[in-house]
Amino acid sequence: MDIGDLLCRPPPSSVALFRLPPEILAVISSHLANTDIKNLRLTCSTASTSVPLRFSRVFLSPNPVNLRVFRAVADHPTIRLQIREIIYDDARFGDFQNWQHYIHEYPDQADVDAEALDSDDSLETGRAFESRFRAARNANNELLRDRNAGDEPTLSQHMRRNKMLSQELPWEVALDMYRSLVSEQNEIIAASTDIQALRKGLTSFPALQRVTVTPAAHGYLYTPLYYTPMIRSFPDGFNCPLPRGWPKTRAGPPSPWTTTTGASDSQVAANHRDWRGLLSVLETVAESLREGSLTSLPELVIDVHGLDTGVNPHMFAQDCVDYENWATILRNPAFRRLDLPLMICGLMQEGWGSLANGHFRNLLAEAANLEHFHLRSDEEMDEGAWMPDTATTRHMPLHSILPLEKWKSLRHFGLSNLQVQSMDVVSALAALPSTLRSVELSFLQFVEEPEDSIQNLLDEMNARLDWKDRDPDARPEVTVGLLYGPVNLPARGIWLSKEVSEFLYRGGQNPIQWGNNLVPTGVGVVKDDFDPAYERPNADHDTLVKLGFYPEDEFTRRSS
Repeated sequence: MDIGDLLCRPPPSSVALFRLPPEILAVISSHLANTDIKNLRLTCSTASTSVPLRFSRVFLSPNPVNLRVFRAVADHPTIRLQIREIIYDDARFGDFQNWQHYIHEYPDQADVDAEALDSDDSLETGRAFESRFRAARNANNELLRDRNAGDEPTLSQHMRRNKMLSQELPWEVALDMYRSLVSEQNEIIAASTDIQALRKGLTSFPALQRVTVTPAAHGYLYTPLYYTPMIRSFPDGFNCPLPRGWPKTRAGPPSPWTTTTGASDSQVAANHRDWRGLLSVLETVAESLREGSLTSLPELVIDVHGLDTGVNPHMFAQDCVDYENWATILRNPAFRRLDLPLMICGLMQEGWGSLANGHFRNLLAEAANLEHFHLRSDEEMDEGAWMPDTATTRHMPLHSILPLEKWKSLRHFGLSNLQVQSMDVVSALAALPSTLRSVELSFLQFVEEPEDSIQNLLDEMNARLDWKDRDPDARPEVTVGLLYGPVNLPARGIWLSKEVSEFLYRGGQNPIQWGNNLVPTGVGVVKDDFDPAYERPNADHDTLVKLGFYPEDEFTRRSS
């Protein structure tokens, strides 16, 4: 019997567990998940008073449910003291009034919906919007089936989702709910009520360490990244267009950020609205730091979680209000962590000018005490795209973009989904300080394939870096992420860590045996960022059947 089973039994008030000193009870309950703690507190009055609630983060978005809970936590005399992270959900309902957002989130539905474009009705109330809404629901169901394809249907996570599928609300009911969500959201945005709450929250949480901004909170159908109060309030079977918020790569290159590039005021304003939540969070945090109402914010995490989107890089290309807000946050002496995804569609063709002109590098250099840095891009390399002749402009020039020599205290360095060249990556890693303890190299794209690859990168790291000569405790742990399977699903991949360490530090074999992304079965672990329960070994079919991940087929049953 595990501790969760023991604690979650309905206990009488005299049970020995609840006669323990509060300090010991707190230690025991600290080993439970939050869901178990909440269930335990519901069993009896003694449990509800003896076992403390554990809050470490709070959610905020322009939604009345999230807003109400955020304010309640900020006003609570004790719970507010536990909060270490604010997560701002920057996804938006209502994107389907924007055709570009629709066709790039649900591209396979574009032809199906073409007739609706000819409708004279309003996108908000007419056939076009309804058609898109229904097509998006169908696409959500298809993607959910694709993500579960081949798995044993009795796995607990699949049973829960299949139950939700069987209880799907009629589209008319879901559409009415969706329109209410859009209306409530737009009302809050117009009044900036969410940002007012954020300003108060920044001074109400004295233990605050991190602000996270994400457009990916809703994840996939019935598989959210975060179970925010709003998402928890949805009825079973509520299927609607998944809110995302930020533009996607397929919508085209990022738009100009200021009028100095020739864009009109209206174009710039429309572009800024796409990142409304992020910009408002940056402005509020920066103003609070400048005013002194917030003394520090050690960590800023911009998390797209495998979605092909990111921050518009043009905001880093010149001095502007948003650039100065970034600088205020990064130059704070207590600042330690930055996770930054960038939209880089088109930057390769222009020689990385918006990032390589010095402004971006100078901005990052403001974070003199940085300990954790992770850079991600959104773009899959277009092999047919025109490129400049000089090879240095084909890959992201890391030394020109990142102030590697300035980060004397760096402990983690990550690169994800970037277009790279092996020798440039090795040179960047060699420039990092001896404080480095972990490295992530995930889903990298090599501009000189097939001659260059992740296999070649690991070989060059093994040959050229001096890490193996360091004390074992001082060697960076290197994690490699690779695409998984013939159908590359967002946020799903093979992760290798111990195998890479064996190769780099203990004379083992390079775990990548066939160029880029191909590893033998038995090497690595398969994970899904949106579904932690999906984790499994990168094993062959028979092994996964034996482990219960795949169902037995007729041949397997006869063989056994």
